Amino acid sequence: MAVQYSSIYQGQDLLASKSNGSLPNNVKKLMDSIAIQAKPNDLACVKFENYTSYYLRQPQSGLTIIAVSGSQTPARLIYAFLKLVDSRTRSSEQLSSKDYKNVLESVSNDIDTQSDEIMQAQEELRNVKQIMTMNIDKLLERGERVDLLVNRTSQMSQSADIFNRQTTHLQRKMWIQNKLSIFLGMVLVGTGVVATIKIL
Repeated sequence: MAVQYSSIYQGQDLLASKSNGSLPNNVKKLMDSIAIQAKPNDLACVKFENYTSYYLRQPQSGLTIIAVSGSQTPARLIYAFLKLVDSRTRSSEQLSSKDYKNVLESVSNDIDTQSDEIMQAQEELRNVKQIMTMNIDKLLERGERVDLLVNRTSQMSQSADIFNRQTTHLQRKMWIQNKLSIFLGMVLVGTGVVATIKIL
């Protein structure tokens, strides 16, 4: 619950209040003093222990709307609560204490629904961020693997070039040796040295 305790005062008189649990007496005393000291058109907050009290004083009617929340509750939710209560109490003339209490309850439910939707959207946003981070990590990991693959391909290309040069050199060397063998054979046959060896 965004608002733990809310109340509407007319001057010093408490017209209606709504509580979502128990509040320490000193916080209730603080709200009483806020109702007395608030000036028309005041919209402010007072921090006390683990609570924050927000209040709004209507200039014409003299109503003071007070909302108390935990220190972790976003201020925008509480200010939205005060503005909604303000608009609903201004639009109606001569409300009873029960009507004021109904206004506090309905606005509190609206704000809690809004709060739940915001928290759900924030949770979805956190999940999307987490998934994106994981995907980026995977992409970077793949990038590292691609870099490794490029390096290995480059090394293989260099090795292939070296192998190609060596085979070309060996091929030439063997061609030259083959031609020399044929030439030597022709010289030996031409001089008759081979024929003499066969006769012996």
